[in-house]
Formats: sequence, structure tokens, C-alpha cells
Amino acid sequence: MLSPIHDEILDVCKKLDLEKENHGGKKNYHTMIALYFLDLAKVWRHLRYVCKEGSTVCFVIGDSAPYGVYE
Repeated sequence: MLSPIHDEILDVCKKLDLEKENHGGKKNYHTMIALYFLDLAKVWRHLRYVCKEGSTVCFVIGDSAPYGVYE
């Protein structure tokens, strides 16, 4: 499901994995990011089936920069 953005997600995940070594807590943002986008892909796929033709979907997201990595 994520093949169109696989390379970009992989790049960010690698950066976050390296960056976590510079911070306390060693949070696993790198895996969280990948799973976040996988969950989003599942939501969008499911919306195709449950929304009637001509439906409007309002999708609001915020931004985040874990460990200061803003990609």
C-alpha cells in the first residue's frame, strides 16, 4: 500500500533511528512513523468502500518534528 512513498518513508525512518541515539528515552519514532502512514493508507482505502460517490472527506492533520527532524 505504501509503495509510492516507500523510499521517502524509509529515508525518514533511518534518520530518526540514528537521531534517537542523541536523546534520552530512546523513543521509537522511526517505527511509529512507518506504522502511522500504513494506518493512514488503510483508512483511505477503507473510505473508498464506505463513502458514497460524490462524498466529501475532510482530513485534518498537524505537523510534527520528532527529535527536530522535520521532513
